[in-house]
Amino acid sequence: MKEVHIEIEDRRRQPSPVAVAAVEDLLSLAQQGALVSNLGFANQVRNNDLAGQAQLVCQQGIGQLRLSILARAAGRTQSLSATEARSSCSALSANELAATLADLRATVAAWRRPT
Repeated sequence: MKEVHIEIEDRRRQPSPVAVAAVEDLLSLAQQGALVSNLGFANQVRNNDLAGQAQLVCQQGIGQLRLSILARAAGRTQSLSATEARSSCSALSANELAATLADLRATVAAWRRPT
């Protein structure tokens, strides 16, 4: 069997430093668009996240406000005086049964008060 010698000779020229710098500049210029696009996308994602958090905080605040209003209204209806009970019934409904109950409540409250 015959032996074969293969020799590889490097005939490539080393690029000049000017050419290397020009290629690096072109590469950095080409990548700037992608970097700006990535920054814009990251900014949009962050803004959406902050908007969602603000909306959640607002919804929680409204829920707490509803609870406090409901508690205040319940407290007021439980501690009505005789006149307030009669006037609130007249203002809120035209139901005769409700009016009669309010009259009875006002009468009982009037008898309980010391004179």
